[in-house]
Amino acid sequence: MPSDLAALAGKDLKESQQTMQANGREIVYSSFASKKHYWWNDATKACVSLKIDAKNIGSFANIDEKERTKRLAAARKLREGYFDGPSSIHGPALDKEREKLAAEGFKVTISTKGLTNDGRSGEYWWNAGTSRCLYVVFETKSGNWVKNVNSEAKQCKNPAPPKKEVAP
Repeated sequence: MPSDLAALAGKDLKESQQTMQANGREIVYSSFASKKHYWWNDATKACVSLKIDAKNIGSFANIDEKERTKRLAAARKLREGYFDGPSSIHGPALDKEREKLAAEGFKVTISTKGLTNDGRSGEYWWNAGTSRCLYVVFETKSGNWVKNVNSEAKQCKNPAPPKKEVAP
């Protein structure tokens, strides 16, 4: 077990996650049911399981190669669907909804494409004045606006490395 991880045992979860990210690790799996996170370090090619005890780090364990490969591939595939800024998809009702949100002080932070099997995409909109995050859902092919969903503030931050969507 790397010494920097051993030092985090029993520490605050949020602070420890920030430390792990600063040390080059990325979260590749999270389960609320089992209270477990998997963290990958690309530089060392090591993946560890983090057991959560309340809001603190409980323990760490190494992950076998098969499980690590599966979780890393799934996390990277998911992250390929996140983009900084607005989507290139347009439609009359969607564009009208975007104008309304902009007038209310919202700004699009990230967009998603192809993350669901129902043919829908979306954009996360943040309002700094109200600290409110909305997820705007729309049809990927037609650009038809579907609905807005209230989201947690942390959802308005891109979980993937920064990149822009390339218009088709």
